[in-house]
Amino acid sequence: MGDRGWEAGRGSLLPDRVARAPSPFELSVALDGDVGEAVLTADAEPGVPIRIIKYITYQSSRSASSAELVARCGRTLDRALRDGADALLESQRRELDRFWESADVVVASGEGARMQQAIRWNLFQLCQATWRVEGAGVPRRGLTAQAYEGHYFWDAEIYILPFLSFTQPRIARNLLRFRHSMLAQARDRAREINHNGALFPWRTINGEEASASYQSGTAQYHLNADIAFAVRRYVNATDDRDFLAEAGAELLVETARMWADLGFYADDQRFHLHNVTGPDEYTTVVNDNTSTNLMARLNLSYAAATARPAGRACPMTSSAPSIPRTPTSSSASAGTSRPPRPTTSRCCCTTTRS
Repeated sequence: MGDRGWEAGRGSLLPDRVARAPSPFELSVALDGDVGEAVLTADAEPGVPIRIIKYITYQSSRSASSAELVARCGRTLDRALRDGADALLESQRRELDRFWESADVVVASGEGARMQQAIRWNLFQLCQATWRVEGAGVPRRGLTAQAYEGHYFWDAEIYILPFLSFTQPRIARNLLRFRHSMLAQARDRAREINHNGALFPWRTINGEEASASYQSGTAQYHLNADIAFAVRRYVNATDDRDFLAEAGAELLVETARMWADLGFYADDQRFHLHNVTGPDEYTTVVNDNTSTNLMARLNLSYAAATARPAGRACPMTSSAPSIPRTPTSSSASAGTSRPPRPTTSRCCCTTTRS
């Protein structure tokens, strides 16, 4: 018994139901566009259970047609009905056992069961949101809410990728490759606002900036450095030099070129970044935001260290610049106003300008 054929854009959903009852029952199904209804009518008896098993399969793709997705769903659903719910449950247990073997965090005795439960609950949420990451990112709210409309932010690189790099490195690599697939749009965005290199969006679902706010969106340049941080953490955890050569180095160099263009050396012989918004988002468009400066330095240093052995051009044409850690207001302080953009190149490989 089943109702099959719900479609929505590039995704298809097929449900099927199996009902078991000791007395006769009827199941009627109605489909109307994207809405489906199944009504089960049975003569229930006190103390006698009626068991209803609902199977659902979902397929999505950026390239396959809706008809192909419906066919895939049908084949998957047929296998599920053939094998039964118990086989699906056992398969789920095996997958989760594999997850907990690499990801579980055991709280020392004395910390309490509530703390243990909270940690494992959050780990389970990470598992759900990332287990099937293939050619996509992780929405800010995972799979638990519709807030932010499924958009991707810097949370994935800072909070999720370090965890995955140690527990599920294949998935971490997929997420970084997904960012790399957006490099062309990031280069376009950088050119659009008159920067070199690539500028990744603060909020996106397809590689283009989806935020309409400059102060809390585009001005959060730290996204570039967050991606470089994630690449560095992944490579350090896995020693995946193939990824670094194929995609990681390009991400590092293109993000570093943006910092080299955005920043400037002032009279104090230090490298400054003005008119940026840090990750806290409470003070927008400031000068020398501490987090942004330190992350930019990491980005530039790691890009330079990666580019040299590969024979690539250094992002700035010199180790990391000496960057002040004390943020100032959006009005430039004396002696640190940005001079006209130089026509000669400079390098990110010396601590001060020569």
